[in-house]
Amino acid sequence: MTADEALMEFRAWLRVSNYRPASIRFYTTGLPTFWAFLTQSGITDLRRVTRADLEEYGSLIRRLSISRATKAQRIRSVQRLFVCLVE
Repeated sequence: MTADEALMEFRAWLRVSNYRPASIRFYTTGLPTFWAFLTQSGITDLRRVTRADLEEYGSLIRRLSISRATKAQRIRSVQRLFVCLVE
């Protein structure tokens, strides 16, 4: 599954799950950093993402010089994405 496919599915899932438009924006704006991480890691299919990849991404985000709220938003976006994809 590509990032574009996952994003379309994620947005649809959020809408069907009655998330408000602001929440949908919140979750989807946190994903470009994750897509860049996957690309840099050579991962083009989300089905190949491992727990170790997610832990590495979380570690990367925690080291960035951004606010704690932004760090939390980026990590939470990825968590919610995988909740959607596993359902």
